[in-house]
Amino acid sequence: MTKPPISTNPQSVPVFGQASLAEGNAESNKESLEHLQTGFELHQDGRIEEALALYHQILEQESENADAFYLAGVAYFQVHDYVQSELYLETALALEPGRSDILINLGNCRHAQSRLEEALEAYSQAITTDPNIAEAHNNYGNILRELGRFDEAESALRQALRLKPDHLPARSNLAGTLRSLGQLEDAEAEARKALEFDPAFDPALTILGRILLDHGKTDEAIEAFEKAMQLNADDLAPRMSLANIWHQRGDMEKALNIYNEHLSQNPHETMVLSAKALLLNEIGGKDRAKALLDYEQFIKPVKFDRAPNYNSLNQFHAALREHVEQLPDLKFEPLLKSTRQGYQAEQLERDESTPIKTLKEIIAEGVEQYCVKCEAINDHPLMPIPEDLSITIWVTILEGAGHQHPHIHPSAWLSGVYYVNLPEIMEKNKEGHAGWIEFGQPRDEDKYKAEPLLYTVQPEEGLMVMFPSYMFHRTIPVNDSPAQSSTDKRISIAFDVMAR
Repeated sequence: MTKPPISTNPQSVPVFGQASLAEGNAESNKESLEHLQTGFELHQDGRIEEALALYHQILEQESENADAFYLAGVAYFQVHDYVQSELYLETALALEPGRSDILINLGNCRHAQSRLEEALEAYSQAITTDPNIAEAHNNYGNILRELGRFDEAESALRQALRLKPDHLPARSNLAGTLRSLGQLEDAEAEARKALEFDPAFDPALTILGRILLDHGKTDEAIEAFEKAMQLNADDLAPRMSLANIWHQRGDMEKALNIYNEHLSQNPHETMVLSAKALLLNEIGGKDRAKALLDYEQFIKPVKFDRAPNYNSLNQFHAALREHVEQLPDLKFEPLLKSTRQGYQAEQLERDESTPIKTLKEIIAEGVEQYCVKCEAINDHPLMPIPEDLSITIWVTILEGAGHQHPHIHPSAWLSGVYYVNLPEIMEKNKEGHAGWIEFGQPRDEDKYKAEPLLYTVQPEEGLMVMFPSYMFHRTIPVNDSPAQSSTDKRISIAFDVMAR
């Protein structure tokens, strides 16, 4: 049975349980197997919604069919509904513990949500179950590379290549790892070796372009990036690299054309919208940038004075504060996140406690108000409002000089923050905007020369601030003294609204 195409990070590889599908579980009846086969074929043809309908039909009759849960999880991943994908994959894994194909795709799902250490654990379990799957070693090495553990990444990727020398993602990832280790000659050799296997493998062209840039061979790098773009118009990596070259060379219009070309086919692409907004400000100042950075129109604060299930907002905030401070998975300065001197816990959308259920009702009300206000807006990349939305929620607890670096939310359409608890120092230091949320400040490494177009919002307990996910934002640091109690902490709940 042929594997269905799955949209994922081209550097990470999905694996499918073909034998399980072909043979079926002993308990599965003939009708379920036929539906599973038909759903798989629809899945292969890209008819995901029809495939999902069949998988759900199977699960209505057989609530413990691991293959149906598994393929539904893969299908949800393909339409970028990572919350549902993870739920279905975890259920499949609970029914068939240790199954390597499920573990690999569960790792991919967590990787897509930037939960790298959890993804690493899933891949590690897959390798323990079956150490001879090259894809597991590749994906494991890819995560290690993103975590900056380059020596370990090199070892894992070389093991993938020992198992499967023509594994192109592993060879491309190895080239990227060697580049990070400063071994440019070896990195270039690996990238070119991948292209010998397949001259049309665009990730190898992209990493080759970056290596050529490191060598100062800019014209050759441009050629590599342009070829990668021709081969895969949806891959952002070569497009962003090429636009950055033109930006650094001062040819802003060429960089802008690259962004516009991509947005003509992908109008909601968060990373490109963010880069375009900053480039417009660089080219023509706030008048050109305002098309995307119209803060007063698109940043919408909503103040809540009540909370379902509670007698008062204060009672709700006290319960919510107590709940989130006791979350077992709070992490201090989580890797590859913008939080500094603070804690963060994710996946609150899966929390069914009373405070979080109430919070989800408040978020739903706020998002609905935002959508209603935007319905009349035409001819803007934020519009039209996506028809099918999903949400992820996380808490951030900042102490002392805790803050968040400038960042965007690249997977989302709309983002927001709800303020639960604010330290007294914020009230005393209004002039310095301590603890306020500021929009428009890019990262230092982005190297823009023009003065950024800035906009600040003063937080209040019970205030929700919603904004397009492509807008850079940060938290202005509060002070240098550590917080002593929950009332001294800045506790906020952030959420992303994503188009499925």
